[in-house]
Amino acid sequence: MRVIMSQNGETGGRSPHRRRLLTGFAIAAITVGILALVEGLTGIALLVRDLSRETRPGLPSRRHSDADTLLGWINTPGFRDPDMYGPRIALVINARSMRDAEEAPDSEPAVLRIVCAGDSFTFGVDVGDDDTWCAGLEHYDARIRTLNLGHPGYGFDQSYLHYRRNGEALEHAVHIFAFIPDDIRRIRLSRFAGYDKPYYTLSDGVPQLRNVPVPRMSGFSAALHRRRERLDDLHIVQLARRLSARMRGSVEPERVNSDADAREIAVALMDSLGASAREHDRIAVFVLLEQVYGSNSQNDELAAVLREELARRGLTFLDLRAEVRRLPADSLEAMFDRTASGHYSVRGHERVAASVWRMLDGMAALRSRLAALPAH
Repeated sequence: MRVIMSQNGETGGRSPHRRRLLTGFAIAAITVGILALVEGLTGIALLVRDLSRETRPGLPSRRHSDADTLLGWINTPGFRDPDMYGPRIALVINARSMRDAEEAPDSEPAVLRIVCAGDSFTFGVDVGDDDTWCAGLEHYDARIRTLNLGHPGYGFDQSYLHYRRNGEALEHAVHIFAFIPDDIRRIRLSRFAGYDKPYYTLSDGVPQLRNVPVPRMSGFSAALHRRRERLDDLHIVQLARRLSARMRGSVEPERVNSDADAREIAVALMDSLGASAREHDRIAVFVLLEQVYGSNSQNDELAAVLREELARRGLTFLDLRAEVRRLPADSLEAMFDRTASGHYSVRGHERVAASVWRMLDGMAALRSRLAALPAH
């Protein structure tokens, strides 16, 4: 019997070692393929589940929001719901679109008024009217009256515009501008949660307001857009978008600013608010709130940049994130609502109010203003 030898001396066919190696590669490839298929099918199943469960018509604030040509949306004046966030957890919006059961006259000479501007963490999603950290400041001195200008879904740019239009003309001694890291990232966007919004871009280093008047979008159109955003969670869609953007040489149209430009715009807007405070003899305070359990290096870098830039401009900056991180794990968890919204719980608002008050109470300028008021 003749034996056919290969050039390297092996018998015809593959050696046992080589067959085992190829078999191992084949098994590994099949396993990876099966896992990729399962991962893809799981992602699609979760997407279908989430979309089928989605019943809200837009932003969480849609029930109490009206379209606004400058801001995109704003609290509906006169809105009332005694059970907005649960039994007897009320939401009341006054005639000035502020979260307050009382109206806010142009001035109140016998009290020291504090305006709180910001997003949903200032507005107080999921808690009652009297449980927001802004309202909680009144508990520390009977001569203090707070005005809550917070609104769910606002980016830093919208909170700025809201204050300049709706709050600046009101008599007040202190302006607290509170924000979370994501508020500055929203400066990058021309649209949020499916709705168009105003935005700034830099022109020779100066912020220029764009997209005003803000186009009005129906709830149906926003829902379609939001579902398109949800599709972006699928890796195959992400890959397709990246390839499409690379072929076009552009990015998604909703993103109008880079991270660096967004930070520069935010600092410029804070500088503007600081100048306004000096002009009107007010105290301006900028508060960076913690928005999730823990943090990440990106937020640390943002906080460091803001601290340096605001110190250079002589503006008061309070980073509450550092204080929150020192809390025991159970206290940290108790600060946040247990629902999917991730906003502050009643205890969380109390802790923020206490921290903000400690800072205010340490200001000689504020103590002197309180001392000039009659005791209540």
